[in-house]
Amino acid sequence: MRGIVRPSRARDRFQLERIEPAPGLSRFVDRFWRTRWELDEPFVQTIVTFPVVNLVFQADGSVTLSGPRTKNDERHLEGSGWALGVMFRPGGFRPLAAAAMSTLVDVRVPADQLFGEAVGALSEAIRVSNEADQLELASTFLLERLPVGATMGEVLSDLVESAVAHVPPVTRVAELAARGGVSVRTLQRLFAEHVGLGPKQVLDRYRVQAAGELARTPTESWSAMAHRLGYADQAHLTADLSETFGAPPATYWREENRSD
Repeated sequence: MRGIVRPSRARDRFQLERIEPAPGLSRFVDRFWRTRWELDEPFVQTIVTFPVVNLVFQADGSVTLSGPRTKNDERHLEGSGWALGVMFRPGGFRPLAAAAMSTLVDVRVPADQLFGEAVGALSEAIRVSNEADQLELASTFLLERLPVGATMGEVLSDLVESAVAHVPPVTRVAELAARGGVSVRTLQRLFAEHVGLGPKQVLDRYRVQAAGELARTPTESWSAMAHRLGYADQAHLTADLSETFGAPPATYWREENRSD
């Protein structure tokens, strides 16, 4: 449950499922995700968001477009319900956007502002369909609107995903630019157009998510973990986790693994 702050507290409140996209859609979409909940009292979940766009269909028929975020987000859950989300790759949403992705940073709007009335009909069809058909409906809707030819967003998505998968992950913009064969200035311009957040923000967001996940079940010392994640030292890892997940590594680990 990467990105979920204190998932040990969340497991009894909601279910979260990750679903791989159809092959033709995987050029642009990282995953579908589905969450379900049935609560006796309201629950607020803090999320360390991925630096990407999410398109979210709700049980009440609403459809929301959430742009890349610079800070954590909160989801307020109550009663019973479900949501089906489409999480795009870092550069995956640009072909569907009306303007540069930088205009969508920290923006959350009804999806009909972008897709028009068509998304309302899609939402109603999803609302009354079974789960398998919901995925098919959403996939078809997107495939009809995404380009067939290669896009710069795919190039940047590949670049980011390769950089954050490396051990240690790439953390310097200059190194990322060199990997992409462009200047730092050009990379920054491309990210503003196709990703939204700057390259440093994107790299840092993925790294702190990985740090939060590893801190829950550490297999090495905190200093070794800091080195593996590309931090200068343990103090920088501690500061990053404290700011983003609300606790330093050792405290976060204890809270996630206590038996009560």
